[in-house]
Amino acid sequence: MSKGKNHHHEEEMGEAWLLPYSDLMTLLLAVFIVLFAVTQQGPKKVDSLSNSFENILGQSFFYIPGVGLTGPGTSTSDGSSGSGGNFKTYYASEEEQKSEQMLNLENSLKDYFTNTQLGETYEITNTGYEVVLALPSDILFPLGSAVLTPSQKEIAKEVSKIIYETQKEGLPVEIRVSGYTDNLPIHTRQYESNWHLSLSRAVSFMSAMREGSDLDQRSFSAIGHGELDPIADNLTEEGRQKNRRVEVSVIYGSKADTKPEKNE
Repeated sequence: MSKGKNHHHEEEMGEAWLLPYSDLMTLLLAVFIVLFAVTQQGPKKVDSLSNSFENILGQSFFYIPGVGLTGPGTSTSDGSSGSGGNFKTYYASEEEQKSEQMLNLENSLKDYFTNTQLGETYEITNTGYEVVLALPSDILFPLGSAVLTPSQKEIAKEVSKIIYETQKEGLPVEIRVSGYTDNLPIHTRQYESNWHLSLSRAVSFMSAMREGSDLDQRSFSAIGHGELDPIADNLTEEGRQKNRRVEVSVIYGSKADTKPEKNE
């Protein structure tokens, strides 16, 4: 009889773990439901929820999928901190990522060209969605030529590396290389017009950028403008010198993120 009672008692103890286990599963299910619901809400509602978590968990970082990183030191998209004061949620919108990425690219290019032979002859503009690097053709190419020297090819490759480093963790970009000339006519065996020369120079610089680059090759394009888009007066030598240039435009876009269609 005593053996039977002991055996019955052991069975009851063996099933005792089921109750806390079922409670744990129920709790996990509730957490996942809450997280899913959170991702469907706007920033203000999520910020309110994060303040509730602060009261329960204290100042701890955690990540809500599709929403962002929450924790001390971060801020909401509208700059508010919620009722808790120290516990905030960060929302990195695509617009914010784009602006930060373009600013990083601008600064990286400036840092590089400060230490090159180009000195102060280059120009960089940033519109927020496009960074344009303008390089003088007279330094890149011999007169009437579109052939880069080995040292100038290294400049093109370095520009490509800088672009890659700033976009590999961010948003895709398109890279457009444009060639420009002054208005003095050219007609040689190799180049029939300024348009042919400007296009050849754009292609030459673009090819050097693409060589060994980790950037998506489909993101590159080259354009020749000839003498049609001057930035200075062609009546003076100084103005014509400014007009002879190569521009590298890095444009925020999705072209580099697309995949070519497969032929079936």
